Amino acid sequence: MASVHPTVVATLAVATAGFGILYAIYRALLPKPLPGIPYNKDSANRILGDIPEIAAVDKAGGRRRLWWMELARKHNAPIVQFFFGLGAKPGIVVADYKEARDIMLRRGKEIIRGSINCDTFLALAPGHFLAMEDYHPDFKSTRAISKDLMSSGFLNSVSGPAAYKMALNLIRLWEFKAKVADGRPFDAGCDISHMTFDIMMAGAVGLPPSTSSTIQQLERLQASKFPCRGPVDVPTKFPKMENPALLDAIYSIEQAIGSVAGYPGAKLYHIVNNRVNPKMREALRVKIATMKYYLTEANQRVTRDKAGFTSTCAADHLVYRVTKAAEASGTSPDLDSVALRDSLLGYIVGGQDSTHTTLCLSVKHLSQHSDVQQNLRSALYATHSSAYLERRQPTVEEITNTQIPYLDAFTQEVLRLTPPSPIVAREASVDMYILGHFIPRGTKIFLPILGPTFQSKGWDIPERLRSETSRKQNKGFSDWADSPYPAEEFWPERWLRPREEDSDDGRLVYDGMMGPFMSLGSGKRGCWGQKLAYLQQRLIITLLVWNFEFGRLPEGSLSSWDMVEELFAKPKNTFVRIRRVWES
Repeated sequence: MASVHPTVVATLAVATAGFGILYAIYRALLPKPLPGIPYNKDSANRILGDIPEIAAVDKAGGRRRLWWMELARKHNAPIVQFFFGLGAKPGIVVADYKEARDIMLRRGKEIIRGSINCDTFLALAPGHFLAMEDYHPDFKSTRAISKDLMSSGFLNSVSGPAAYKMALNLIRLWEFKAKVADGRPFDAGCDISHMTFDIMMAGAVGLPPSTSSTIQQLERLQASKFPCRGPVDVPTKFPKMENPALLDAIYSIEQAIGSVAGYPGAKLYHIVNNRVNPKMREALRVKIATMKYYLTEANQRVTRDKAGFTSTCAADHLVYRVTKAAEASGTSPDLDSVALRDSLLGYIVGGQDSTHTTLCLSVKHLSQHSDVQQNLRSALYATHSSAYLERRQPTVEEITNTQIPYLDAFTQEVLRLTPPSPIVAREASVDMYILGHFIPRGTKIFLPILGPTFQSKGWDIPERLRSETSRKQNKGFSDWADSPYPAEEFWPERWLRPREEDSDDGRLVYDGMMGPFMSLGSGKRGCWGQKLAYLQQRLIITLLVWNFEFGRLPEGSLSSWDMVEELFAKPKNTFVRIRRVWES
């Protein structure tokens, strides 16, 4: 029998060892499912886990951030697991309001924001507390810089008046457009975006109403000629206003965040994208230069008026706090710090995009639900009766100091049925149990706020599986499907209840705890700017409904609810058909 050449033996041995090593690496990179929790079987047998499925949603033009909610529906279970692949730990989805709120509100010591959140902002605004965990050495000092921007004093003296004045500019613009369109629809998305940018710039750096983008657009349109109007359902096209450089930069930042939201590896993506993408390089250059400019101006005001200084905008306030903190510690204030710049930027970006999104959704709901619109207008006219009889706009003080339950209920219902972000992400900081399942430290926890228990029937979960704190949570409905109002329908009335348990006078009050709601997060790391968001919504919706009737749009693209996901999920199209309700 012929002997085998030693070289062949060595080659076979090396090949076998090589294949063995590769197979071991392959096995190590495969997902390791958590026991007892449903998952996609195919995904458990591939290195990339569920990433191909999520990418397929992107490719098809769908909404990536809804994939986790659909995963729970697919497996018909309130808790499921997913795999980001490449050896990463499994993540879980908890599609149940009662348990999700318990995790956020009462089990805060067991969770952190996690890399899925922090890495998203780290490469774009590393100095902002949104890019930091609570235990980050700079978290407390960075958050302290901005903390008073949500105080009642600042909201009432700066933020409220800024929103009111800029909203009145939008009223003037839409009065003109309504007259030109004469009952025809027109695209309102850019107008709302420019107004919210004006609002945030007024609150952030003291932008005067007379120099706002909205007023510039109105003056340009007033000097323009318009072609003959078309059929009643064909939109009237108005020339688009050029965006300010900072607004374009904000759009680029939002799109970059949205492009990888929910994906692992966001930190690496942003590091590369910030360097190789000319659009992002320009956006970051504009961001830094603009923040430096306004902070320098603010420092001049603070220094000039040191003895009797009064903050007139967020930049003033930020510089003043940094200066006072430096004086207390006997050091020189660092007015060119990344933390200071990103704190100002975060105030502008967060407020601009969230308010823009919520207002676009609000006017779409007003157009679609004429009965709700009429109920809201009647409530406004009845409450602000003096302004109504005097045929004038309600003042900023009248709006902010008056409780109108139906107005609050309308805003809450907009956010419930169409939340700007359909999911909340956290990470287990310790080993924990959720719905009877062991969840190891480091597990990503995704909490959908669209779908089961929020807008559709959830699952009947045995109370013994819930945490002790969850079992004690009994206020309101735990599933909107159990309420008198269909979970999938728009009903502001679901947020109203009798004034007192034994009251029979028919008066209703607003109660934000009537049922499932987590559109602004919950717990200690919930939405930082929610007080500002509610204030702006109250002011702007009051003025819009006070002045305009929003007519129903024709079926099709003009009334479509298709969404695009950036920093928040917003409508692809926001058209309005408005007419002036009365002449003030």
